[in-house]
Amino acid sequence: MSLDESGDDNLKRIDRDYPVFVVGGVILDNDHIPTVSEAVSAFKREMFGRDDFVLHTREIKGSQGPFEPLRDEMFRQQFYERLTAMMRGLTFSVVACAIRKDRYASILPGAVDHDLYRVALRQLTDQFCSIIGSRDRGGRIRAERRRPDQDLAVLRSWREIRQSGTSETSAATVRRRVASLSLHSKADQIVGLELADLVVTPIGRHVLGRPEQPDWRIVREKFHGGADSAVTILPEQG
Repeated sequence: MSLDESGDDNLKRIDRDYPVFVVGGVILDNDHIPTVSEAVSAFKREMFGRDDFVLHTREIKGSQGPFEPLRDEMFRQQFYERLTAMMRGLTFSVVACAIRKDRYASILPGAVDHDLYRVALRQLTDQFCSIIGSRDRGGRIRAERRRPDQDLAVLRSWREIRQSGTSETSAATVRRRVASLSLHSKADQIVGLELADLVVTPIGRHVLGRPEQPDWRIVREKFHGGADSAVTILPEQG
């Protein structure tokens, strides 16, 4: 499972235009990784004549770096059409934890001191362990690097999960089913992380009730077991 995030985890200063923090996971079976990697590389070569870069939502939207050709409207339309077709054809599944920061901060006492990535990681570990099932050491978690202090916090959270488990999954089950958690930069060009980058923002927009766009429809098709079970939205309503 490869993890990326959308939005920020700051509860003290909440962006009213995007008051959500999403950590999304893309799950790839080992047997499918070579095929998926080649399809993504082939897409880059077709559109840009090279594949030595990563698909990065922020740069795509800003037409920055290798995505400067997207400033041409016709090329941009072609890019999104072919990206959508490529994503639809890939074999992967999506799980996610989305935290409505405005509601979370107002409902939970002392919420401003909560580590939202830790909250999301526990939820996603539960989902991943359930998906892995009885396969011993059947999965690995790869997460994108952030700031050094945030990376240390993620590693501490992972050690805690391995030692104490979660409310839904015992520590023994976590250790048995998930072999490791490792941190990587975008420059490592790990295809699961590239795909995770592309799916988290559409999930955030959906949680906020924004109008549907083609990228959301693709993500919705890839949810493991359907959106109701694949996306945890906190705090729960009801």
